[in-house]
Amino acid sequence: MKLKWLMLIGSIVLCGYANAQQNQDEERRHVDRRIYIWDVTKSMQGHNSATGSYDPKLDVWDKVVDWLKADINAISDSSTELIVLPFQEAILDRWVVKATNEGKTELLHKIDKSKSDFTTPTYTNISGPFSEAKEKYISDDRNNLVILLTDGHQSNRFGGQENWINLIASWGDYRKKNNNAYLIYFMVTEAAKDDVIIEKLDNKEDSDVVTPSDVIPTFINISPQVKLRFNIKDNQSEGLYIPINTSKKGVELVPGIKISVSAETEAPIKIDEIAEIVNGKLHITPKYNFDELKEYFGDKETMDIILKYELVNQDEIKKNAHQIIFLTHSSSNLEMVNKIEKTLKIRLK
Repeated sequence: MKLKWLMLIGSIVLCGYANAQQNQDEERRHVDRRIYIWDVTKSMQGHNSATGSYDPKLDVWDKVVDWLKADINAISDSSTELIVLPFQEAILDRWVVKATNEGKTELLHKIDKSKSDFTTPTYTNISGPFSEAKEKYISDDRNNLVILLTDGHQSNRFGGQENWINLIASWGDYRKKNNNAYLIYFMVTEAAKDDVIIEKLDNKEDSDVVTPSDVIPTFINISPQVKLRFNIKDNQSEGLYIPINTSKKGVELVPGIKISVSAETEAPIKIDEIAEIVNGKLHITPKYNFDELKEYFGDKETMDIILKYELVNQDEIKKNAHQIIFLTHSSSNLEMVNKIEKTLKIRLK
């Protein structure tokens, strides 16, 4: 009986340690938050803002809804936070869910109903909803992707387009205070295009612009595995493989994405190279003097080293392949092991 109790207590301790370790790993990885600021004025449904008459050439509603639903459905990380802010003169509703199957179903149902829910002709105020999103929904402890979808300009009663340009032009300064925010400005009709805004936001480090003539980019979060293991006796010739997880199911990363990988300067191994993602992994070769490293280990069988990551060519990938890549966390814990673990088993009959 005493032995059973000891085994039970041991299991509880091990489970507690595993959960604590998992929590620590999760804390090091920021949760993704996707914020859709969605213009649902009647003009999106093809109604001329001046006359109120319907023009099928102006009707982009179904195209925008199809894109929204496809983007939401493609998110595979269920911890991703989804926020949709439909607006006209102000934000009309606030839909906040997690990207679980249940959360997505709830959100897509609201999106499908919105065409009949938001039927009142109004003016357009982009500034108000955009400001509220910055103040209330962009958070330092999240990876924030802000997606603004609009078919027009700021109405004069809300300061006009000049007022809106002045506000959107401040995004760069705002972004410097929040390193985890990126803005995609969707100008979903030709009427929404503004050359000044395009010049200020397009292909910048913290923002991009999509116009009707552009290829719509795919937004993909990538995350190197948080915990890694390298055996200096068993894995010398193989090197170290770092698995890369992605946030979009059914979407393959384009070839040529490069990541800089480096170890702490005090580490007894040298890792400082640029590796390309191939088959969902980075392959690097730690450099060290085996005898010196054994001496460094001493009587220890393991020691931990922090690896740092940095995307190298995301601008090139964005321009050429129309994938916007986000690195959701910039470090991993590498456990170095100093013991033989691989064994050859021979069975004799």
